[in-house]
Amino acid sequence: RERPEADIRFGHEFLSFVQDPDGVSATMRDRASGTTYQVRCDYLIGADGGRSRVVEQAGLPIEGETGLATAVNVWFEADLSGYLAHRPGVLYWHAAPGTPFLTGAGTLICHRPWNEFVMVCSYDPATETIPHSEDFAVERIRQIVGDPTITTTDACWPSAMRSIGTRRPMGSG
Repeated sequence: RERPEADIRFGHEFLSFVQDPDGVSATMRDRASGTTYQVRCDYLIGADGGRSRVVEQAGLPIEGETGLATAVNVWFEADLSGYLAHRPGVLYWHAAPGTPFLTGAGTLICHRPWNEFVMVCSYDPATETIPHSEDFAVERIRQIVGDPTITTTDACWPSAMRSIGTRRPMGSG
């Protein structure tokens, strides 16, 4: 997806990186085709979740308690202006009636009013199973909004929550 400030590629994953005095070369993979390619950058930021490959490969320590929560983050586009435009905000907490607390609750993050969002659904993997599928994502979005006719475009991925991690910049001794 093209934006003036960044080239965002859904369905691509970070594999590894090599740092040199002039920056970083990251190896990426297109999940649909399996093709790997290089991206050259000035900085590499490990904002890839609690199980960060960037942090792991850089050998940075994670401080604090781990395994605090498990969640599925679902990016989607849908016109929710009829539900949200009259009460503008960035974060919307949701709870789905009739569902277990963890799987029925979460956060809706508005990225681009009123049609681009990330839905965060927490769950306990020891007792609950959440399918990481488009069908599940669309059903959950419809459930929390309360409208079975909503159409969406979405991507789904798991994440793990940890407490404060490391703040050491790459390239520092």
